[in-house]
Amino acid sequence: MRKATRFGVGLVLVLSLGLIGFMLGMRIGAACCLPQFPGLAGGAIVLGYGLMGAVAAGTLAIPMAIYLPARWLVGTTLVLGVVGGGIAGVILQSYMASRAATAEHMRQAHERMNKFSVTLGFTDRTAARPYTQASFDWGAREYRIVRDGRTCSAALTGEQGARMLKALREVGGVMYADPYPCAGTLGAAVRKLDMTIPEATSPPTTARLAITAACLERYPALEAPFTAARDILAERQQPQSCD
Repeated sequence: MRKATRFGVGLVLVLSLGLIGFMLGMRIGAACCLPQFPGLAGGAIVLGYGLMGAVAAGTLAIPMAIYLPARWLVGTTLVLGVVGGGIAGVILQSYMASRAATAEHMRQAHERMNKFSVTLGFTDRTAARPYTQASFDWGAREYRIVRDGRTCSAALTGEQGARMLKALREVGGVMYADPYPCAGTLGAAVRKLDMTIPEATSPPTTARLAITAACLERYPALEAPFTAARDILAERQQPQSCD
């Protein structure tokens, strides 16, 4: 057998036996080595045993790939390759199912998210931000910007809505600590914010602020919704559906 051919067959053997060792290691770890209440660490423990099994089996396969006679090497590789391929298929199927379950869980979480609305105003325009107003409405699942006197809209994804809601919660935290955070600050307003977050068991969280530079310096968290808006618009670029 040529060296290149032996190397290729040996590589398949090592990978196949490594996959088998990975699966066996995970099963052994799950069966015998988990604490009574593993919690979130359980998955990491099982994965660790799987990796140890893969390393041990892969290491065992190396001398087999080097010293087995060609006929035995090919036959062994075929058998283990079929088994390893089946295990790879099971792992891939489990991974895809896990991703689908996670995506569905996130979709449901986004559906239950508070139907907030917020309007953000800017007193200046830049090349990167050629608009003076942006509004986000999770109830309508959209965001709008005002650009050159025209209102342009685009769909708001669940991930983007969650990001904006998190930013608005930071504003709510400032308002809870200081209901009038910008009162008495000097200078003209550089940001404007008007938000409403309906709450399930309490009055809605609201804020209507004219934010000065001094106010932002005092409460940097007030910049969070404007940063979230910038990031969302950077991801999706500027909405092209305009009135």
